[in-house]
Amino acid sequence: MLEELKEKVCAANKELVKQGLVILTIGNVSGRDRRKEYVVIKPEGVSYEEMTPADMVVTGLNGEVVEGSHPPSGYIHAHCFVYKHRKDVGGIAHTHSPYATSYAVQGKPIPALLIPHTANFGGDIPITQKYDMEHKYGIGSALIKAMKNKNEKAVILDRHGIFTFGNDAADAVKYAAILEDLAKTYRAAGR
Repeated sequence: MLEELKEKVCAANKELVKQGLVILTIGNVSGRDRRKEYVVIKPEGVSYEEMTPADMVVTGLNGEVVEGSHPPSGYIHAHCFVYKHRKDVGGIAHTHSPYATSYAVQGKPIPALLIPHTANFGGDIPITQKYDMEHKYGIGSALIKAMKNKNEKAVILDRHGIFTFGNDAADAVKYAAILEDLAKTYRAAGR
């Protein structure tokens, strides 16, 4: 089921490692099949090095497993909530990349100071308000509420990490890499 999408989502997850955005098994990427309204996501606890397309988990838009021998990422409900509320999003990446996450630690948005930032993200990267980790849609709801417009490509999850949104899984990872690079530059400049 969805073999091509599984390959693309697996490759996007492995790209997180190549870009230095994740360690161990922390972080995840998903992709959406818009025709069938299924989500393909990284399995929980499987290392990036060992992960194959066959390990990817297929769920419905409510997070229920349709196919897979592993449980889905623990963030499946956040991904699904965004997919339900952002029909334009076809891929989501979640990382704890150090420079971008340093803004989450401080509870601050990432300012739009450079042309690459405004060209890719349009403006400041918003940060969520407090959210309920115990409610299965708490993170997803906080992400949607933080979006100032319907075209946000990234949101900082307060005291946690970042989520990026794209046309597909590879696009979401691209935005995560760009955001990390910009955050690194801003930190070097003392921002």
